[in-house]
Amino acid sequence: TSVIVGSTTYAVSQKSNIPVIAIPVHYQTKDIDKIGLLSNFKYAELDTLNEFIKIFGSNVKVQIIHVHYHPDSEADIEDKLEIWKYQIKKHTEITDVDIEVDSIQTDVEELDTIPEVINEIIKDEQIDVVLITKTRKSFFERLFKKSVAKQIIHHPIIPTFFSKA
Repeated sequence: TSVIVGSTTYAVSQKSNIPVIAIPVHYQTKDIDKIGLLSNFKYAELDTLNEFIKIFGSNVKVQIIHVHYHPDSEADIEDKLEIWKYQIKKHTEITDVDIEVDSIQTDVEELDTIPEVINEIIKDEQIDVVLITKTRKSFFERLFKKSVAKQIIHHPIIPTFFSKA
């Protein structure tokens, strides 16, 4: 059922002109204290965060999440995330921002894809809602790169907030 429901949810989120929040079937609602913002350093992510703030308010902690393939570049990515942290504070009403960077672990079967690492971060950091910015991909990107958003929505573990870039 997750493939059917996930596919429908993803299709709705792709076509919707307004933000969509997907909530897993047996999820127990609770206060939203900590949100995870999936980041690839695109300014559209600020729009997604501001859309979330308009609906839910700014009294939350933001965890910027970035997952990459090369562990040796982690220091450079952490520097970029610090700059991105500053941009979030500058362009939104959010003041409590942390970063979480991790790499794909090819030697660990359950952590060898980006969505698996993201879900592990969500669990470890006790994130209440994850924010995903849908961006347009080129024809070749759609052919050769899997959609992280699509993979996450097929097996959501927490509510997922989608917004168009």
